Amino acid sequence: MKTNPKKIEIEVTTSCSIGLESNNLGCLHCSVFGGTTLGGNLSFGAVRDALRSWSNLGGKKAVLTGGEPLMWQGIFEAIEYAKSLGYQVIVYTSGYRLPQETLTALADTEVNEVFLSIHGPETTHDAITKVNGSFQETMSSVRELVEAGTAVSAYFTPTKINVSDLRAVVRICEENGIGKLKVLGLILQGRAFENRKELELSREEKTMFWRSFLDLKGNMEKHGRVRITSGGMNFCFLLEGSGETPSCSAWKTACAITSEGDVIPCLALRLEPGSDGPHPIYVAGNIHKSSLEEIWRREDYPFGLLRDPGNALIEGSCSQCSKYEICRGGCAARRHLNTGSILQGPDYDCLVKP
Repeated sequence: MKTNPKKIEIEVTTSCSIGLESNNLGCLHCSVFGGTTLGGNLSFGAVRDALRSWSNLGGKKAVLTGGEPLMWQGIFEAIEYAKSLGYQVIVYTSGYRLPQETLTALADTEVNEVFLSIHGPETTHDAITKVNGSFQETMSSVRELVEAGTAVSAYFTPTKINVSDLRAVVRICEENGIGKLKVLGLILQGRAFENRKELELSREEKTMFWRSFLDLKGNMEKHGRVRITSGGMNFCFLLEGSGETPSCSAWKTACAITSEGDVIPCLALRLEPGSDGPHPIYVAGNIHKSSLEEIWRREDYPFGLLRDPGNALIEGSCSQCSKYEICRGGCAARRHLNTGSILQGPDYDCLVKP
């Protein structure tokens, strides 16, 4: 089957200063237990080879993440190598305790975009990271990067703790020169799974949040200085006037590599609850054993199904839903995390009442 590779996400490390300083308590919604012994660190050579292979396949967008990728020794070399291959390079960071020389070196790489996490106003942000002063540290990094001319964006994950803070976060972005805010859904793995009762929104709360998201997004498009977007598959299309069309790129145009070298369809399948790695069925291969070009060719189950769902029927409540032909069961990873199978619904973020 002909493929159209675009984006690769590489988890270069699971090291994280917030995880370390919070004694493995924060961030509350971290999907990889950042700062613990889970996972590891990829070598620069492994990342270089993966970037070259993905480029050979036609991919030109690389996301470097963690953990805290700016704690990984090969980060600047990897960015520069990716840029030499023509990649659009994006880095996700907490922005916490980053030395001046690190921020200067990052700006000097001419990275295309840097995303920093803003969980809410100061009190809320620090409550989620479990580290006092983390908000001020992050905002200091924002100001340094903006001043250096780097394209700075923010990301926000709605939970019970910060569900009412979206407008406040937009205001923080406006006041600090952040041009884009991306809303990412909660992925129930890692600490997020352990803290599920404290974090997960009810269906009513999710509906309320996404309505406010759409209203604020529309206002910003007309009058604001911050572009508001959402990442991944969501159910905004169910809300009147959303104009959003659900989509999923996992194993169609995108894949991810863990800090142990496992190649998986998406980082939302990074950590099977109760284990220290992905569910084996979703590991297409390992870059320490095979080339990414060879791994990307896999089309047996579940990879072929993700690449071309065709007429596959998602069982459970999805099979009787009038919206099924539009969303096709939502996010496969969230279906698996909710039911144990990508062929069984529902996606736990679905807004349709059962």
